[in-house]
Amino acid sequence: MENIESRIKDIAIGLSVPSEKIKLVYDNVKSKGIMHGDDLRQLTEIGMPMVKELCALYGKTTTEIQLMVQNGEIDFKHFGAVFLYLTNEGGMFYELKKKQSQIWGYQYKEALKQIIMKAYNVGWFDSENKGLDDYSAEKYYKENFEKI
Repeated sequence: MENIESRIKDIAIGLSVPSEKIKLVYDNVKSKGIMHGDDLRQLTEIGMPMVKELCALYGKTTTEIQLMVQNGEIDFKHFGAVFLYLTNEGGMFYELKKKQSQIWGYQYKEALKQIIMKAYNVGWFDSENKGLDDYSAEKYYKENFEKI
């Protein structure tokens, strides 16, 4: 499974948990080859819809999935398939890291614009519209408005 690190980070962002928690469970299941109850419990506690997705994958009820986990019937192949499904296009965690970075970038630009405008409005500039510093924030704003 290529780019699993990136997929785990997408899930971690969506659940607001450290990616290490998810990676630890993922690596445990991968090394054992099957998912145990403790693995399922850890994923459930952090909010990952593993049971729901396994129910959909196998066409079983929650109780049946829990019994399958107890009996060691959920192998790594199916466990990994849930990770892929959740992070593929259309999945609830698809490219969240990329989307988050775009949102933060946009928010940063907007916040910067607001700070500069507020600085102008509260009189941080003299009557000639020159900044009180050596370099005018207003001048910078005017010169770079389209870039921001």
